[in-house]
Formats: sequence, structure tokens, C-alpha cells
Amino acid sequence: MSCAEDRGGEWSLWRTPFKRLGWQEALQILQVTLETCVSQEIAWYRARANSLQMILNLIAPER
Repeated sequence: MSCAEDRGGEWSLWRTPFKRLGWQEALQILQVTLETCVSQEIAWYRARANSLQMILNLIAPER
């Protein structure tokens, strides 16, 4: 499942047939999914911050 898909309000996890999964398996899927999405979000913001820092260094280099 993609995190971008989740941002649109369509959690593909909820489309998984939970009736066939035990609660432990369902919770494990949810945990891994959330950890993955959080990691991707952090990486995205770090990349933006690094880009902004590079631009600021070009505009006003530290002395």
C-alpha cells in the first residue's frame, strides 16, 4: 500500500479481508504500514529541509 494513497483517505488496509486475519496479524500489518508511512514522511521533510539549506547557503553563505 502506498502512503500517498492513504493521504487520499483510501486505506487499502481496510479493504483487506479482516475476517480471514486474526487480530494479531491485522495489528501487525497496521503497525508496519504506519511505520513505513512515517519513515517516508520524515525522509520527504528531511529532503525538503536539505534543499532549502542548500538554497540559503547559495544566497547567504556562512562566514
